[in-house]
Amino acid sequence: MCSTAAQAKKKEMNAGELVSRVVQDVSGAMGVQVIYIGDKLGLFKMLAEAKDGMTSKALAEKAKCHIRYVETWCQAAVAHSFLETETSFDVGSPDGSRRYWMTAAQKEVLATEGARSFQGGA
Repeated sequence: MCSTAAQAKKKEMNAGELVSRVVQDVSGAMGVQVIYIGDKLGLFKMLAEAKDGMTSKALAEKAKCHIRYVETWCQAAVAHSFLETETSFDVGSPDGSRRYWMTAAQKEVLATEGARSFQGGA
């Protein structure tokens, strides 16, 4: 049980602050899933090795995954700043023609095992 003294010291959040906290927590949970899938399927490594990036279609073919799932994963990874894409980002690319790539920092953190800042492999 919490003591009343501990409860009294804690600042009570207003509704707006709580909504912000919930959104951050949900976003974090989704980000973990994006990292897990990208790491487990090798999507980050494949993109990191591609000199000029890859289309989601090429990535799906290389990973032996359905294009729709890979395109959705790529869009989520862009939303979390784990990947880059063209600045004119329209929702959906059913033909898999949108190109995705990783910056040097993204490669180090998400695709370079052994790097001090590597966050994959969980």
